[in-house]
Amino acid sequence: MSAAYIIWRRETRSIFTSFAIYAKLTVWLMAFGWHYMQTLRYGEGDFTPLAIFWTQSMALWLPALCAAATMRRFAGESESGTLETLLTAPVNEFEIVSAKFWASMTVVAVGLLLSLIGPLIVLPRLAPALLNDSYSQLLPILAGTFALLLQATLWVAIGLWFSLFCQHAVLSAGLTLIVTLILPNIPAIAGRIWTPMTMFTAAGLPSVRMAGDMASGLFATAPLICHLAALGCTLFLTVRLLESRYFKTR
Repeated sequence: MSAAYIIWRRETRSIFTSFAIYAKLTVWLMAFGWHYMQTLRYGEGDFTPLAIFWTQSMALWLPALCAAATMRRFAGESESGTLETLLTAPVNEFEIVSAKFWASMTVVAVGLLLSLIGPLIVLPRLAPALLNDSYSQLLPILAGTFALLLQATLWVAIGLWFSLFCQHAVLSAGLTLIVTLILPNIPAIAGRIWTPMTMFTAAGLPSVRMAGDMASGLFATAPLICHLAALGCTLFLTVRLLESRYFKTR
């Protein structure tokens, strides 16, 4: 049994035995569900598939879930004073980072699975005419879920870095949201405020566009490569930052 698996199991157990994660998931699902229903209402009458509405709505709220899942992974260890003990254990920094990464991704995966209850179960029961269409959208939703999981890996890696760098959970979550949600949306916001910036609006929220494209069957290798490269770079920086913390504790 590897050290990374043991740490992952410990992290996952501590996460799902805490009331906080269920409160976070409940609030997040309520916010996402409200936004999803509003999106459906405003899109009523057009020919946009339900899978596109779900995927794009989820892409907007996914950074919040990733921030909630990662905010205490390292910051909580620092606040409780157990990070130094963990660093002196017979386990390397890469195993620690990878275990916390997969523990956070487990939370994200649970959130995504719970969010599927809306488009696949609740919505068809509320609107029986959508029952057949919801099952026909299963494959596009799975494609969109793959895109969302790919994006979540990068958002989680960024959240872990901030959790280790800041050592304060709330500050870590705030900075994670700024980098993963607000900064990509600045061109779109600027385009609404100042008309000449409209030409840059297409650069806003590339995560929403990427998820929507995959849900509609448009796959491109460039976004995949960019996300994987950014993921590897962020995890590398997190491991190096953790190593520097190790040397400071010696």
